[in-house]
Amino acid sequence: GSDFYPRLTAVANKDDECPDTAGKVNGCPDTDSDGVNDKNDKGPTIPGVADNSGCPREKDTDSDGIPDKSDLCPGQAGSSATNGCPDTDKDGVADKDDLCPNTAGKASAKGCPDADGDGVADKDDLCPNSAGEFEGCPDTDKDGLPDNIDKCPTNAGPTANQGCPAQAPKDTDGDGVNDDKDKCPTTPGLASNQGCPEIRKETKERLAFAMQAVQFDNGKATLKGESYAIMDEIVEIMRQYPDYKLVISGHTDKSGTLETNQLLSQQRADAASDYLVTQGIARERIEAIGSADSVPLDGLSPFSAKQRRVEVTRIQ
Repeated sequence: GSDFYPRLTAVANKDDECPDTAGKVNGCPDTDSDGVNDKNDKGPTIPGVADNSGCPREKDTDSDGIPDKSDLCPGQAGSSATNGCPDTDKDGVADKDDLCPNTAGKASAKGCPDADGDGVADKDDLCPNSAGEFEGCPDTDKDGLPDNIDKCPTNAGPTANQGCPAQAPKDTDGDGVNDDKDKCPTTPGLASNQGCPEIRKETKERLAFAMQAVQFDNGKATLKGESYAIMDEIVEIMRQYPDYKLVISGHTDKSGTLETNQLLSQQRADAASDYLVTQGIARERIEAIGSADSVPLDGLSPFSAKQRRVEVTRIQ
C-alpha cells in the first residue's frame, strides 16, 4: 500500500529551520512557492526572487541597482552614495546639486573647491586661503570689518575709522580747539574765533588805511613808487597772522568804459597780490577782485587819483 502515498524527504532536526512545522524549504513552508521559505520571505504570499527577500523584483529604469521608488534620478544611472544620481566628479555631491559638477569639491561648498574650508567656494571667496565668514574673509580683530578692507586688521576699531582704533582728537597748537574745527590749526587762537588769533582792532584799521594809500598811475596797473613801503607794512601784518587770508579789491576812477575799468581794476588787484607773493606770502592766502568804478570813495571827485586804488575787503 505504500505506492499510494508520496514519500516526504526527511530533514534532520539540526538542519530544520522550522522543526515544529512541516515544510520543503529548509524544513519550512513556502506558501507562494518562490523558493524562499515563509520565515525569510518578506512577501510570503506573493512569488518573488531570493535576492529581493522573496519579493518581486522592483522596477529599476536606469538599471543602477536602486529601485525607481528610492532613486532620486530614476532615468540616470548613479550610485547608492548619491541616492541613484550621477556624480561626474566623484566628490560625493550629486550632479543635480553640484555647482561645480566637473570639478571635485566639498559638500559644504555645494560641490565646489574650497581651499580654506569655510563653506564659501573658491570662485566666490574674496579670501580663498583664509577661512572667514565675510564673503570668505576673516575678521581677526572681531570689529565687524573683514581683514581685506580693514586698515588695522589686528586692532579693533569703528567702521567710520576704517577699522582702526579711534584716536583722541588732535590739537596741534594746544589752544583748546581741535584741529578738525580749528581754522588756524598751527597758530594758537580763541575758541570764539574758530581757533584763530583775534586781529587787534588797530591792526585792522592800519591794514585798511595802508591799502587805501596804495596808488596807481592813471590808466595803468603799475604801483607808484611810494606805494611799496605801504605794501611792505601789509606783508608784515600777513606774516604776523600766518593763517589768515586777505581779500583785495581793485578800483578805478570814472575815466574809461565799464569794460576797460573792469579789466584795469582786476589788473590792479592782481598787481597788489603779485607783490605780496614776491615777498613770501602764499598766493592761496590772497583773493584778488576787480570792482571797476562801482565803489567810489565818498567826498571825492569820481575822477580823483585817489579813486585809483586797492582796498582790503576783508581779512579772514
